[in-house]
Amino acid sequence: MTVKSRFADLQLLFLNMINPLQIQPNSYILIVDDIPNNVQLLSSLLVQSGYSVRSAMSGQKTLKMARENPPDLILLDIMMPGMSGYEVCQQLKAIEQTKNIPIIFLSALDAPFDKVKAFEIGGVDYITKPFEISEAIARGKTHLALRQIQKQLSEQNILLQQEIHDRMIAQAALEASEAKQRALLDAIPDLILRIAGDGTILDYRCPQMKKKEQLDRRFADRCDLEIERFPVTDLSLLDDTILHKTVEAVLSEDLAVWMMYHVEQAIET
Repeated sequence: MTVKSRFADLQLLFLNMINPLQIQPNSYILIVDDIPNNVQLLSSLLVQSGYSVRSAMSGQKTLKMARENPPDLILLDIMMPGMSGYEVCQQLKAIEQTKNIPIIFLSALDAPFDKVKAFEIGGVDYITKPFEISEAIARGKTHLALRQIQKQLSEQNILLQQEIHDRMIAQAALEASEAKQRALLDAIPDLILRIAGDGTILDYRCPQMKKKEQLDRRFADRCDLEIERFPVTDLSLLDDTILHKTVEAVLSEDLAVWMMYHVEQAIET
């Protein structure tokens, strides 16, 4: 897959953000609350909505479960014995494996200070108890969708970085190969013409020879013939005016015939 197609995938991914409720089935939600009735009610409704649900009733168990099998979303109570929800969140955000898990706080605390603190330590949302179950599920869906998009973007970024790395290696190898070819050509003191099958001059290289007499001598030496038989026309100073012309228009008739004979031989063999 090309880099262009990778960016097309990312573009489609951003378009999907328009509807954040389109999430993959069987998303795993961890409910953390020390009141069994709250856990049972939420679990039942989330399972009915198609989610995979597990529960924990203490901070220590939450940390253990999150490390062993990171959930897609955590619904976290604040007031719990031993370790508060704030402490659980801070520890989860300090662990590489769990730091990106979205955490929604569920709490009876409704003071602005508590809500601000929840967001400052990494919570993505705050729902005050008692709450509407439908509202909690709707917010959960939104954050699950955002988490899914985040994962996909991360995966696409890894693939893009790898592809860019591979292309840089390929480019470096190509440049090294081209440099080697240029070095080989630079070691050749003769006039070099790149000629199409129909005799059109596509390119030329003449690093050392500029004067007409030098060009004549080179052609004569190569053909083992007299210079007078192979005059080169209009090349006292070689320049780009010869490009896209035929060898017949640039060289003498005898030399053009000789050159095209060898071009045809090269094509045939």
